[in-house]
Amino acid sequence: MQSCDEFMDMPRFAVGHEGWLAVKVGMMGKLEKRYVALKQGTLSLYVDHETLESVLSYNLACCSLKVELEQGKLIVQRDEKMYKHKVRSVRELGRRFKGPLWGHDVMIFVIDPTAKEVARVWAEKLEESIAESKLVDSYKMQVNVEGEDVDDKPVDQKKAAVIKEGYLRKKKPGNSALQDMKRGWERRYFVLYNDGKLKYYDSRSLGEEKGSLDLRFFALQEVEEDMEVEEEAAGDDEKQALKVQGHFFKIMKGKQFLLQSGKHMFYMASPEREVCDEWISTLQTTLSILYTKSPLFSQEFLRVHLMDGTFTTMPLTENTKVRDVVKFMCKKHALNNETEWGLLEFWDHPGINGIMSERKLPGDEMLLDMTILTWEQAARKRYGLVNTVPHSAFKLVLRKVTALLPQARTKKEQHLEFCQALADVKDGRFSAENKTEIFDLAALAIFKDLREGMSEEEQEEELVLEDGQLTAQLHHYLPTYWFKALEHKKPAVRLLQLEEWDRRVVQSFNELTREELQEEECTTEVRKIVFSFRLETELNALAATRMFIERVRLAPLCFSAQYQAEMWSVDKILKVLVVINAGGFHVYRLGGTPMLLSSFNFETLVSWQSMNDMLIINIIYTSKVDMSKRREKLRFLTRESVHMKNLLSKYGEVVLAQIIKRMKEREAAQDE
Repeated sequence: MQSCDEFMDMPRFAVGHEGWLAVKVGMMGKLEKRYVALKQGTLSLYVDHETLESVLSYNLACCSLKVELEQGKLIVQRDEKMYKHKVRSVRELGRRFKGPLWGHDVMIFVIDPTAKEVARVWAEKLEESIAESKLVDSYKMQVNVEGEDVDDKPVDQKKAAVIKEGYLRKKKPGNSALQDMKRGWERRYFVLYNDGKLKYYDSRSLGEEKGSLDLRFFALQEVEEDMEVEEEAAGDDEKQALKVQGHFFKIMKGKQFLLQSGKHMFYMASPEREVCDEWISTLQTTLSILYTKSPLFSQEFLRVHLMDGTFTTMPLTENTKVRDVVKFMCKKHALNNETEWGLLEFWDHPGINGIMSERKLPGDEMLLDMTILTWEQAARKRYGLVNTVPHSAFKLVLRKVTALLPQARTKKEQHLEFCQALADVKDGRFSAENKTEIFDLAALAIFKDLREGMSEEEQEEELVLEDGQLTAQLHHYLPTYWFKALEHKKPAVRLLQLEEWDRRVVQSFNELTREELQEEECTTEVRKIVFSFRLETELNALAATRMFIERVRLAPLCFSAQYQAEMWSVDKILKVLVVINAGGFHVYRLGGTPMLLSSFNFETLVSWQSMNDMLIINIIYTSKVDMSKRREKLRFLTRESVHMKNLLSKYGEVVLAQIIKRMKEREAAQDE
């Protein structure tokens, strides 16, 4: 008869506390004020509570606490690190001596002795969290490896079971380039247990443990570089594998992968790629379960940001898809055109597929099992052992991804569109060959903001701006990278440049809003739009808003649906970013800053079709060599090919309707 504590559900972290405290790291360390967060069984020190720049974190499952309330001291001792590696006895003795004194193995919190209640609460929370952490950390999970029979029986909590074991190579990078060069691959016998610990030994007989990793705080990444092992360094089983295949090479090429937690990196490899693939699959399954022990992101609620700077919190379940979030947000904020909105993820670093910082999420993507899980992995890789990441590190944003306008826009919808268009100008998404366009757009936005803040009597008065009036507000309307480029300039140069920008914006403002525009003088798209409107009525705040949006939405990266795809040609396959919007079909090379490869408006596109996961585009273009008309067929492999084809068809219908309208207007003008 087994006791009830042998089998139990996974315990969850419940203890949390945070606040500012004076702390010393190491007994000989300097006393500093830090923001302290106790959450998910982790004790973290941050520089402040806004940027959440991490200083140091402990896994409390490996810590002990000493309370000295009379002296106003709480001492947290780290007894074990998340990565252990057996070293020579002399070196180990040095570590034990250095760590508590001026190393990072002790946190000493100093609290004013008169504030006994503060000290008492922190002491209680730390004690509770340490006990809670040890319970969660020791929990044995049910890990069903692909290909094995699923066992629905409760997991025995008394003894950790082996999930996988076998020989692998391991290498830990050095602290310097010279040290790194000295370190080579070491052959060890690895054992993965269902409590999340990966341990390694000299041989399959186990014996003395040589090291271990607490995988809960690590992320896995495959390494494209081949792993090379000298034949003399190969084990007997590895040589036998080569003999069975009938090959005798001096160098054996295998595969490697990386386990990373912040700055801590641990490379693993095998001369046999199949062995490595099996380990990668098993570790990925294990990690996805381990992350649920101490998630960095909420598993119950989702925060979705809007383009006006606000956000909405909505419930999250294991079945929540991207299209469910878009539908919820549109209903919540009275946005009529649900099909025109999309959900994008933004990272504060180019970590999406290793090269991108933003991505449009497919409508059928599962948020919890795909998007959030990827964030959990990326956060561990970038920040390591922490309990909170900066709010801007990973976020979901609702953006307008098309501009077809099948239904009338609500006031809130138009407001969000304007905020998105202005953000696109400031963030550098909007691009124009003529810099005057940016000054014209800034002038329209300023006119709109000024008019909206006026009473009816004030709006009847004519607005006139003079040089120097806008200098302090320019950063709200002009591209951010313009101002960053000025940071390294001399003060006198910066002032001259700001005065020049102010003069150009004031000039555009007065010309667009007061002076009589001549059609032949309308050299920018903005001025053409304004000219057409002013032929019919006076300029007002609503019109300025619509004209601003109208111009920005034509730029390739603005109000666009973006898709990752592989562009197939005769001699190569290129990973690209395909962008579709009112301006046409645009192809970018993938990267942190996408580079435009080619752009086709809807007059160039002849036809498009989807076959399985292949989008085929037929185009007609003019050769730059002999100016002759040529026809080309482009092929893009993507799982969203059907959606792309449908979107192109919708835009095509709009463009055709506009052409017919212009033809009728010309015919009417000729009849007159």
